[in-house]
Amino acid sequence: MKRIERQGGAGRRSIFVFVAAVVAAGAALGGFLAIVDALADHEGVYYLDFQVRHFVMGQVRPDLTAWAIRITEVGSVPGTTALVVLTSVFLWRKGKRWAVARLIFSITGGTLVFTGLKLLFHRPRPVDMLVPATGYSFPSGHAFMATVFYGLLIYLVWTESQSRAVRAVATTLGALMIALIGMSRIYLGVHWMTDVMGGFLAGFVWLCLSLAAAHFAERRWARGDAGG
Repeated sequence: MKRIERQGGAGRRSIFVFVAAVVAAGAALGGFLAIVDALADHEGVYYLDFQVRHFVMGQVRPDLTAWAIRITEVGSVPGTTALVVLTSVFLWRKGKRWAVARLIFSITGGTLVFTGLKLLFHRPRPVDMLVPATGYSFPSGHAFMATVFYGLLIYLVWTESQSRAVRAVATTLGALMIALIGMSRIYLGVHWMTDVMGGFLAGFVWLCLSLAAAHFAERRWARGDAGG
Protein backbone atom coordinates (compact mmCIF):
# COMPACT_ATOMS: atom_id res chain seq x y z
CA MET A 1 0.00 0.00 0.00
CA LYS A 2 2.81 2.41 0.90
CA ARG A 3 4.52 1.64 -2.40
CA ILE A 4 1.30 2.47 -4.27
CA GLU A 5 1.00 5.72 -2.35
CA ARG A 6 4.60 6.63 -3.19
CA GLN A 7 3.97 5.86 -6.86
CA GLY A 8 0.81 7.98 -6.76
CA GLY A 9 2.74 10.87 -5.22
CA ALA A 10 5.47 10.55 -7.84
CA GLY A 11 2.84 10.52 -10.56
CA ARG A 12 1.28 13.71 -9.24
CA ARG A 13 4.70 15.36 -9.09
CA SER A 14 5.35 14.29 -12.68
CA ILE A 15 2.10 15.89 -13.80
CA PHE A 16 2.95 19.06 -11.87
CA VAL A 17 6.42 19.22 -13.45
CA PHE A 18 4.93 18.74 -16.91
CA VAL A 19 2.26 21.41 -16.44
CA ALA A 20 4.71 23.89 -14.90
CA ALA A 21 7.21 23.31 -17.70
CA VAL A 22 4.56 23.76 -20.39
CA VAL A 23 3.22 26.98 -18.83
CA ALA A 24 6.69 28.47 -18.33
CA ALA A 25 7.84 27.44 -21.79
CA GLY A 26 4.65 28.81 -23.34
CA ALA A 27 5.09 32.19 -21.68
CA ALA A 28 8.73 32.44 -22.78
CA LEU A 29 7.84 31.30 -26.29
CA GLY A 30 5.19 34.02 -26.46
CA GLY A 31 7.82 36.62 -25.54
CA PHE A 32 10.23 35.25 -28.11
CA LEU A 33 7.63 35.35 -30.88
CA ALA A 34 6.69 38.91 -29.88
CA ILE A 35 10.31 39.98 -30.40
CA VAL A 36 10.43 38.21 -33.77
CA ASP A 37 7.22 39.92 -34.84
CA ALA A 38 8.46 43.35 -33.71
CA LEU A 39 11.75 42.94 -35.58
CA ALA A 40 10.00 41.79 -38.74
CA ASP A 41 7.64 44.77 -38.70
CA HIS A 42 10.28 47.30 -37.55
CA GLU A 43 8.22 48.17 -34.49
CA GLY A 44 9.31 49.94 -31.29
CA VAL A 45 11.69 47.30 -29.96
CA TYR A 46 13.49 47.33 -33.34
CA TYR A 47 14.42 50.99 -32.95
CA LEU A 48 15.24 50.46 -29.29
CA ASP A 49 18.13 48.30 -30.47
CA PHE A 50 19.76 51.31 -32.11
CA GLN A 51 19.19 53.51 -29.08
CA VAL A 52 20.77 50.95 -26.74
CA ARG A 53 23.66 50.44 -29.15
CA HIS A 54 24.28 54.20 -29.31
CA PHE A 55 24.20 54.47 -25.51
CA VAL A 56 26.57 51.54 -24.99
CA MET A 57 29.10 52.88 -27.49
CA GLY A 58 29.31 56.01 -25.36
CA GLN A 59 30.24 53.95 -22.28
CA VAL A 60 33.15 52.03 -23.80
CA ARG A 61 36.32 52.09 -21.67
CA PRO A 62 39.43 49.88 -21.76
CA ASP A 63 38.82 48.44 -18.28
CA LEU A 64 35.18 47.63 -19.01
CA THR A 65 36.15 46.07 -22.32
CA ALA A 66 38.70 43.82 -20.62
CA TRP A 67 36.09 42.62 -18.12
CA ALA A 68 33.48 42.10 -20.83
CA ILE A 69 35.90 39.97 -22.82
CA ARG A 70 36.63 37.79 -19.78
CA ILE A 71 32.95 37.32 -19.04
CA THR A 72 32.02 36.58 -22.64
CA GLU A 73 34.80 33.96 -22.79
CA VAL A 74 33.10 32.11 -19.94
CA GLY A 75 30.00 31.84 -22.12
CA SER A 76 31.91 30.88 -25.28
CA VAL A 77 31.91 27.37 -26.74
CA PRO A 78 35.27 26.43 -25.13
CA GLY A 79 34.25 28.03 -21.83
CA THR A 80 30.85 26.35 -21.70
CA THR A 81 32.31 23.02 -22.80
CA ALA A 82 34.88 23.13 -20.00
CA LEU A 83 32.20 23.94 -17.43
CA VAL A 84 29.95 21.15 -18.72
CA VAL A 85 32.79 18.60 -18.51
CA LEU A 86 33.78 19.67 -14.99
CA THR A 87 30.16 19.66 -13.81
CA SER A 88 29.52 16.26 -15.41
CA VAL A 89 32.57 14.73 -13.71
CA PHE A 90 31.50 16.17 -10.36
CA LEU A 91 27.93 14.88 -10.70
CA TRP A 92 29.06 11.47 -11.95
CA ARG A 93 31.39 11.00 -8.99
CA LYS A 94 28.48 11.92 -6.72
CA GLY A 95 26.42 9.16 -8.34
CA LYS A 96 24.04 11.60 -10.05
CA ARG A 97 23.85 9.75 -13.35
CA TRP A 98 20.52 11.21 -14.42
CA ALA A 99 21.73 14.71 -13.64
CA VAL A 100 24.62 14.13 -16.04
CA ALA A 101 22.18 12.85 -18.66
CA ARG A 102 20.01 15.95 -18.22
CA LEU A 103 23.03 18.21 -18.58
CA ILE A 104 24.39 16.55 -21.72
CA PHE A 105 20.96 16.35 -23.34
CA SER A 106 20.14 19.99 -22.57
CA ILE A 107 23.48 21.34 -23.79
CA THR A 108 23.73 19.17 -26.91
CA GLY A 109 20.14 19.72 -27.94
CA GLY A 110 20.34 23.41 -27.11
CA THR A 111 23.33 23.85 -29.40
CA LEU A 112 21.33 22.38 -32.28
CA VAL A 113 18.30 24.54 -31.44
CA PHE A 114 20.02 27.92 -31.36
CA THR A 115 22.10 27.06 -34.43
CA GLY A 116 18.90 26.25 -36.30
CA LEU A 117 17.28 29.49 -35.13
CA LYS A 118 20.24 31.53 -36.33
CA LEU A 119 20.01 29.94 -39.76
CA LEU A 120 16.25 30.50 -39.82
CA PHE A 121 16.36 34.23 -39.03
CA HIS A 122 19.82 35.00 -40.54
CA ARG A 123 20.01 38.46 -38.94
CA PRO A 124 23.29 40.33 -39.55
CA ARG A 125 25.40 41.37 -36.57
CA PRO A 126 25.92 45.03 -35.65
CA VAL A 127 28.82 46.92 -37.22
CA ASP A 128 31.81 48.33 -35.31
CA MET A 129 32.20 45.32 -33.02
CA LEU A 130 34.87 45.52 -30.31
CA VAL A 131 35.83 41.87 -30.82
CA PRO A 132 35.57 39.68 -33.92
CA ALA A 133 32.47 37.49 -34.26
CA THR A 134 31.14 35.39 -37.09
CA GLY A 135 27.79 33.88 -37.96
CA TYR A 136 24.30 35.30 -37.66
CA SER A 137 23.16 37.46 -34.78
CA PHE A 138 19.66 36.38 -33.69
CA PRO A 139 19.28 34.85 -31.19
CA SER A 140 22.46 35.19 -29.14
CA GLY A 141 24.04 31.78 -28.68
CA HIS A 142 25.91 32.97 -25.60
CA ALA A 143 22.67 34.16 -23.96
CA PHE A 144 20.86 30.98 -25.00
CA MET A 145 23.46 28.58 -23.62
CA ALA A 146 24.04 30.62 -20.46
CA THR A 147 20.32 30.37 -19.72
CA VAL A 148 20.34 26.62 -20.34
CA PHE A 149 23.53 25.82 -18.42
CA TYR A 150 23.12 28.04 -15.38
CA GLY A 151 19.37 27.51 -15.35
CA LEU A 152 19.97 23.77 -15.19
CA LEU A 153 22.48 24.20 -12.35
CA ILE A 154 19.88 26.21 -10.43
CA TYR A 155 17.34 23.45 -11.03
CA LEU A 156 19.74 20.76 -9.81
CA VAL A 157 20.52 22.70 -6.64
CA TRP A 158 16.82 23.17 -5.93
CA THR A 159 16.13 19.44 -6.40
CA GLU A 160 19.13 18.24 -4.40
CA SER A 161 19.36 20.73 -1.54
CA GLN A 162 16.80 21.53 1.14
CA SER A 163 18.74 24.53 2.40
CA ARG A 164 17.05 27.83 1.62
CA ALA A 165 20.38 29.64 1.88
CA VAL A 166 22.05 27.32 -0.63
CA ARG A 167 19.12 27.65 -3.00
CA ALA A 168 19.13 31.44 -2.69
CA VAL A 169 22.88 31.67 -3.34
CA ALA A 170 22.69 29.32 -6.32
CA THR A 171 19.76 31.20 -7.83
CA THR A 172 21.39 34.58 -7.34
CA LEU A 173 24.77 33.54 -8.74
CA GLY A 174 23.21 31.66 -11.66
CA ALA A 175 20.96 34.56 -12.61
CA LEU A 176 23.88 36.97 -12.27
CA MET A 177 26.06 34.91 -14.62
CA ILE A 178 23.26 34.70 -17.18
CA ALA A 179 22.74 38.47 -17.04
CA LEU A 180 26.45 39.31 -17.19
CA ILE A 181 27.12 37.05 -20.16
CA GLY A 182 24.21 38.59 -22.04
CA MET A 183 25.27 42.13 -21.17
CA SER A 184 28.84 41.42 -22.26
CA ARG A 185 27.61 40.54 -25.75
CA ILE A 186 25.73 43.83 -26.02
CA TYR A 187 28.66 45.84 -24.66
CA LEU A 188 31.14 44.23 -27.07
CA GLY A 189 28.83 45.12 -29.95
CA VAL A 190 28.53 41.60 -31.32
CA HIS A 191 24.79 41.46 -30.64
CA TRP A 192 21.79 43.73 -30.59
CA MET A 193 19.82 43.95 -27.36
CA THR A 194 16.96 41.95 -28.90
CA ASP A 195 19.41 39.20 -29.87
CA VAL A 196 20.25 38.73 -26.22
CA MET A 197 16.62 38.99 -25.09
CA GLY A 198 15.68 36.42 -27.73
CA GLY A 199 18.52 34.18 -26.57
CA PHE A 200 17.33 34.35 -22.97
CA LEU A 201 13.73 33.51 -23.89
CA ALA A 202 14.53 30.78 -26.42
CA GLY A 203 17.04 29.26 -24.02
CA PHE A 204 14.44 29.20 -21.26
CA VAL A 205 11.93 27.51 -23.55
CA TRP A 206 14.44 24.80 -24.40
CA LEU A 207 15.48 24.43 -20.76
CA CYS A 208 11.88 23.82 -19.68
CA LEU A 209 11.21 21.34 -22.47
CA SER A 210 14.47 19.45 -21.98
CA LEU A 211 13.94 19.19 -18.22
CA ALA A 212 10.39 17.92 -18.73
CA ALA A 213 11.60 15.35 -21.29
CA ALA A 214 14.44 14.18 -19.04
CA HIS A 215 12.13 13.98 -16.03
CA PHE A 216 9.64 11.74 -17.81
CA ALA A 217 12.42 9.60 -19.28
CA GLU A 218 13.79 9.07 -15.77
CA ARG A 219 10.37 8.16 -14.41
CA ARG A 220 9.75 5.76 -17.27
CA TRP A 221 13.14 4.13 -16.74
CA ALA A 222 12.46 3.80 -13.01
CA ARG A 223 9.09 2.13 -13.65
CA GLY A 224 10.76 -0.24 -16.11
CA ASP A 225 13.37 -1.25 -13.54
CA ALA A 226 10.69 -1.73 -10.88
CA GLY A 227 8.60 -3.84 -13.24
CA GLY A 228 11.61 -5.93 -14.29
